[in-house]
Amino acid sequence: MKIYNISSYVGKDGFATLRPSNRQIIKKVNTMDVWWDDWCSGGAKIGDCVYCGAINVCKGIILEQLRGKFKELKSVPLRFNETEKNKDKEY
Repeated sequence: MKIYNISSYVGKDGFATLRPSNRQIIKKVNTMDVWWDDWCSGGAKIGDCVYCGAINVCKGIILEQLRGKFKELKSVPLRFNETEKNKDKEY
């Protein structure tokens, strides 16, 4: 298995990003609060790996494949919160 640098293209044709809660420490929570963020992305596509600050976020199926090779990987579920901006959007 090869591991590549994970990044997402920023712009209207790029990928969506997530904003994590700045009040939570990933090692101390059972669920991480996140919000879809259009401040820097502009994109609406959701990739296998999603930019979320210093937190690595990926789809569940990708995590399971990585865990097959890297047993020490830990994860927490995400709680997606809505803002006034995205209440009417479908993701």
